[in-house]
Amino acid sequence: LANGALSDLLTDTGAGWLSSGRIDLTRRPGDLLQNPAGIYAFLQVGERSFSLTAAPLYDAQVRYRVQFAENNVIYKAKYRSVKTGLRVLLHPTLPLEQREYQIKNLTQQRTTAQLLCYLEPTLAPTMDYKAHPAFSKLFVTAEYEAQSRILLFTRRERRQKPQTYLAVGFLEDLPFEYETRRERLMNAPDGLAGLAEFATREFAGGAGTPDAACALRLHLELPAGGRAQVTQLIAAGETR
Repeated sequence: LANGALSDLLTDTGAGWLSSGRIDLTRRPGDLLQNPAGIYAFLQVGERSFSLTAAPLYDAQVRYRVQFAENNVIYKAKYRSVKTGLRVLLHPTLPLEQREYQIKNLTQQRTTAQLLCYLEPTLAPTMDYKAHPAFSKLFVTAEYEAQSRILLFTRRERRQKPQTYLAVGFLEDLPFEYETRRERLMNAPDGLAGLAEFATREFAGGAGTPDAACALRLHLELPAGGRAQVTQLIAAGETR
């Protein structure tokens, strides 16, 4: 997907990245099986969690489908008594990606769920990041804007350069928890597979460094036979 301001590369597994011009806003995937970076979502219902796209968990117990259209991509998943839908699209002109989540409860009992939205900001040209990834990560910082309820990421530059900002939040006025330090979300050597345990993690906010991540956790109520809908917004710009 592209709109002149952003380019959004999406695969059938859900792995991919978001870029603005020559700047990668999120980390590019390497090997789609061993290192499937992307913008992901996970759902916890009861004692079990699963990803809304095939990557990064590749869970054989979850049924996945994907539909590609001219201006959007739709990911569908079903696990036991829960169906999920995720539609990804770009604003026609603004540097804004929209992710529309829908969670449907197939039972006749009211239940609760937790939704995790996750990405890894890089805010650097591809070759710069790949040349020294560990060093590059040290300069990405995070800040929570309480008034607008968004997480704002930027890069501390050693030289005078145009800044790139990445803002992440929700269209709805919903309370959420956030964590910005990757090492608090997963353990080596599990990598992204460790995000399956997100519901048990303590989210402590943070300022991003030394290894910035963006993890937003929502608590949802699912009526009997009903659904919950949430829209995540990811925007980029050269000013705050």
